Amino acid sequence: MDKFQILCEICQSRAELDQTRLTAELEEIQKNGLTDQFYDLYNSGHTGTQNNVNCLVAYALGITTAYPEGDFQPRLRYVSARVSMPDIDIDFPDDRRHELIEYTVQKYGADKCAAIITFGSLGARAAVRDVGRAMDIPLSDVDRVARLVPNVPGKPVRLDKLLFDDHTAQEWPAEAADLRQVYKSDAIVRNLLDTAIKLEGQTRHASTHAAGVVISDRPIVEYAPLHRPTKGDESGPIQQVVQFDMNIVESIGLLKVDFLGLATLSIMRRACEHIEQRHGRRLDLNTIPYERRPEDSVADADVMAAYKQIQSGNTVGIFQVEGCLSGDTNIGHRTIKELFEDFTRRQSEASISGRKRLKAVSCYLDSGKLTFNEITNVVYSGIKPVYRLVNEDGQWIKATADHYFLTQRGWVRLADIDPTADKLLFKSNTSRTSQLCIDCDQSLKTNYKRAQRCKSCAAHLTSNPSRPEVKIRISESRKGSPAWNKGLTAETAADTAWIQNLAKYNESQRGLTYEERFGPERAASFKAFLSERWSGKKNPMYGRPPGNRKKGYREDLGHFVRSTWEADLARVLRYLNLEYLYESKTFELITKEGQTLNYTPDFYIPVLDTWIEVKGWMDQLSAEKISLFKEQYSDHKLIIVDQTLFAEFQHQYKNLVEWECPRFPSNSRWVSIRSIDYVGEEETYDIQMRPPGNNFVANGFIVHNSGMRRTLQEMRPDQFEHIIAAISLYRPGPMEYIPAYIRRMHGEEPVTYHHKAQQPILENTYGIAVYQEQLMRMATDIAGYSPGEADLMRRAVSKKKAKDIEYHKGIFVDGAVKRGMDRESAEKIYADIEFFARYGFNKSHAADYAVITVQTAYLKAHYPVEYLCALLEVEFDDSAKVPVFITECRRLGIAVLPPDINGSGAKFTIELNPAN
Repeated sequence: MDKFQILCEICQSRAELDQTRLTAELEEIQKNGLTDQFYDLYNSGHTGTQNNVNCLVAYALGITTAYPEGDFQPRLRYVSARVSMPDIDIDFPDDRRHELIEYTVQKYGADKCAAIITFGSLGARAAVRDVGRAMDIPLSDVDRVARLVPNVPGKPVRLDKLLFDDHTAQEWPAEAADLRQVYKSDAIVRNLLDTAIKLEGQTRHASTHAAGVVISDRPIVEYAPLHRPTKGDESGPIQQVVQFDMNIVESIGLLKVDFLGLATLSIMRRACEHIEQRHGRRLDLNTIPYERRPEDSVADADVMAAYKQIQSGNTVGIFQVEGCLSGDTNIGHRTIKELFEDFTRRQSEASISGRKRLKAVSCYLDSGKLTFNEITNVVYSGIKPVYRLVNEDGQWIKATADHYFLTQRGWVRLADIDPTADKLLFKSNTSRTSQLCIDCDQSLKTNYKRAQRCKSCAAHLTSNPSRPEVKIRISESRKGSPAWNKGLTAETAADTAWIQNLAKYNESQRGLTYEERFGPERAASFKAFLSERWSGKKNPMYGRPPGNRKKGYREDLGHFVRSTWEADLARVLRYLNLEYLYESKTFELITKEGQTLNYTPDFYIPVLDTWIEVKGWMDQLSAEKISLFKEQYSDHKLIIVDQTLFAEFQHQYKNLVEWECPRFPSNSRWVSIRSIDYVGEEETYDIQMRPPGNNFVANGFIVHNSGMRRTLQEMRPDQFEHIIAAISLYRPGPMEYIPAYIRRMHGEEPVTYHHKAQQPILENTYGIAVYQEQLMRMATDIAGYSPGEADLMRRAVSKKKAKDIEYHKGIFVDGAVKRGMDRESAEKIYADIEFFARYGFNKSHAADYAVITVQTAYLKAHYPVEYLCALLEVEFDDSAKVPVFITECRRLGIAVLPPDINGSGAKFTIELNPAN
């Protein structure tokens, strides 16, 4: 019996599954040459996650535990229209990953399995240090030069650009100026940098891909050159490495499988072992419940406990813990603890509306402003381990390891900040900052901005003038010549000759014209100079981008714009060779009350017959105008460029267009980090701001306030579908649709569709397209695409190429019209597909992780002792997580005892408390 027949028999034995769909998928698997891949995964005997969960055959074979729901899965998506081997990532318990690799080698042969090589290249700093070592330049000198090169993760800078490119120099002004100065003044450094420039980017070493394994039907040496294990350790199960990188491996048709280690699966397995030992109940990934069962009230209540655990926000160990700040953090003129107490009091008195709303400063990178924003909630997060971050000026902030800070590489958790490389954005003129004494490093008990020492250290310096060091300080403070006006008063100064002469001159010039002062010729020249200076190119502000989002002329565009956002979008349109008209037409709108409103879209693109409105912040009047425009001018296509779409443009064209956004506020600066130290457990709090200003200033630092935990608390999910949606929406871009989703979910906002044909596709997500599968199903069910064609359409549209968008628009609209839909509705639906394709998430990915999310919540809700013990066992070497878990144990009344030579095991163990 061949492999395909074995797969068919296994699928046929699963009578409870859709056999028609299984048969169709099996035929596609055989036609696309994927039989060996599915058989190998089945034969491994392990359960995986991610890409393969979209396939019912994978579920039938036990490769995945997440059932691909029929309502959303365009059939054969995973196996249809493939132009390359499917990329299957499989997660395994991280402490048993090596067992699977050993099994794979034993099953297929050591000569048919290989790891994949990766190549490390020389970065700018590494090139400088390697060349300096080869030239035998003193290490201190080399290090001094290397540190002048910016080292921001995710934002590499080339040496030649830093030295010779003016645009790069503008981006890194201080670093470029220092490096250029030392390059010009020191011949040895010049030779060092010239040589490093030639070597930068060259391959420096070879290493091994962290998870990828190639499996072949014949010895791999027949397909690709081989390399010895890069770490020099040939004792592992895989003793050869393919010398092609993973892109070439896939291009020549070799099967690559990623064996990923997931600590959460190890935690769940250990928790299940503890549960079986203590309670006699056997659980595993296949039997831990995660879906509601309304037909069985007992079983449904059992699962509902997991959803209540998520709703409560007590998600330590389930989701990534949301960061919090210590109670003595300054928010404006008050501490966050005082703010929480005030907010709680106002809530109880129902006095938070109108002028009594609490506000804090948020950072808006689109306009380059730090401005006040409304506080929508202040929460107490309990007693948690906190760390103190101190910047180069001694200002500090205390936060949990998972709180986010704004760095030069974006929003980064405190635990992931690199003190040697990262810089944080800091508000320069903060009224209250927390500082350390420059002598003893203790916190200052004052908010005086110029204070440098605590009272104790200041007293030692100034209280005893007889001490030598105090005498020196007093002497230095008195150095310098007396001021020229020392001792003069208004009366005595009036007697001086130069004051008397100045008064006489001023009186003589009073009331005279330029002609009378300077003569006709000089006056005319002077007037022409002033006129040109203040109205033309000699104006110092001529052609400069404005300091905020207000209107201004752009010399490169040749026209006026009302904001930096509009200027940047105009540059993108120019780059795409799309001719546009700026504010070319004003439309008259009629409100429900009969009032007339005027609306002028920002751009009109004739070749696409499309209007564009740039809206980083949607105020109520603008929202009303746009809604009326879409209703009263439904034949006009309007695209709203919001923060999400604008950010995508920035990412895609960041090196091709001269951007004015994001703009960092003029009253802010980047500061280096002196230290990050653990300080113990403290009461913690957090703030929620009104979007899109999802950040606030705390002790001068720009910190983030949003988190998955709060999203789930507001959503109050009670269905598995809600968890999938939360995971899919909680990403940069779609995050802004979370409020609308929650309002519709709770009946606070009506659910609308362009056409009734959308309802069966989008009703589970309340009319909001969230998943790639929904977009593809709209293409198949509404426009008649095949599943493979729908996937190709989704991928083509997501790349935002105008040619592909117009090509598929014609096919989609014509197909929908042939199936009985009116053309206007079809065009609106395609416009939605075009928009949502940019961020649509693969539901199968989210569903698989949602299973683990609910299952871990179930374990914590029903077996907190066993689950927390498993967390501590697996994460015992993570100094940031262990204190969090111990604190959670104490919150739940679970004692954590210190090591005991008579009672402790090798790891954390569960011990009965005799007192209970």
